[in-house]
Amino acid sequence: MSANAPSISDQVKQLKRRLELWREAVLPVYAVLVWEKPWHPGLLGGVSTVFFLLFWYLDPSVLTTLALMGLVVTICDYAIHLIGSYARHPEQGDKWTGKDEKKLEEVCHNVVSTQAIIASMVKNFFQMRSTRTKTYYAITITSLIILSFLGGMINNLFFTYCVVTFILLLPGMKQQGLLHQWKSTVLNAVGGSKTSSKKSD
Repeated sequence: MSANAPSISDQVKQLKRRLELWREAVLPVYAVLVWEKPWHPGLLGGVSTVFFLLFWYLDPSVLTTLALMGLVVTICDYAIHLIGSYARHPEQGDKWTGKDEKKLEEVCHNVVSTQAIIASMVKNFFQMRSTRTKTYYAITITSLIILSFLGGMINNLFFTYCVVTFILLLPGMKQQGLLHQWKSTVLNAVGGSKTSSKKSD
């Protein structure tokens, strides 16, 4: 991290300030994304499925899609603003507790940490162009070929649905330790196959 780059704590504070009007919605959304209830994965998959089924059925144009997305974002922003103002209204009493504030800080810290990891991975990948040129071009060309193959073989809307659903479920899989379990299973399987091949030799 460079000397002028803000620290993690500074980034967390900045994110908390940006989410001030959205804080009443951040906590329940985060709870769903990390699967605090057993039915949360089904909810995420169901919402994604219904959305893409409607999109497939209505088959809107690109301009209509952009307009509807903007409309939904604007309505959500306005609704959250009203909810936040009502929750903090002095006559209604402050419903935001210290426990909620601590939870919001934890959410912001997780978001900032994830952003830092992704930024580091992207930076390291593009640094390979200078440090490991052959590996960089091999990975890039192979990935683009695979994507072009998938784009030609699989319906693009269905492929987008799979990607979006996976992204929605990813925080919960990470929180519940499923990614670590799958990684360990794959590594054990690869290690077992290597051991058996050496014994056969």
